Amino acid sequence: AFYNLGVLKMQSEPGNKKQQMEYFLKAIEIDPDYADAHSNLASIYSSLKENDRALMHIDRVLLVRPNDAINLFNKGLILRKRRDFSNAIACFKTARQHFPEPHIVDHEMGQTHYESGDLKSASAFFLLSVSERLSFSKGFLSLGKTFAEMGQVAKAKEAFRQAGNVTEAKQR
Repeated sequence: AFYNLGVLKMQSEPGNKKQQMEYFLKAIEIDPDYADAHSNLASIYSSLKENDRALMHIDRVLLVRPNDAINLFNKGLILRKRRDFSNAIACFKTARQHFPEPHIVDHEMGQTHYESGDLKSASAFFLLSVSERLSFSKGFLSLGKTFAEMGQVAKAKEAFRQAGNVTEAKQR
């Protein structure tokens, strides 16, 4: 019941994080292994930029459901924010196996390599993301930026053209 109240509060009052957390914490107090409550708490803490707390709750989910692709993906995003690039990549690789949209995981792996300074690996993952979903504008935009930084202007222009009507692609 507390979990359901937390979900209802998330939907009806998205800005009321305090009340949402109270309900999910009560659900966990009753059942410490309630993975969905931990997952929602991780999401709330992440939105509040409390990454350590978010990771703690994601890890609790992964103890119960070790192959939970969504939480592995979210863990990768948080680890990247903390600049823990190698562990972020490891989470993304594991998440990709069961993630409903693998092109998004490939894009985030590319973004992680990009932020770590590995442009060659970044471009490979961005290429993979757009080859899986040819209408993935965000992937083409990222690919264009990477090619531009690598000095491959013709490829960058083509990637920006493929990005479509995205304002940033047109500007670049």
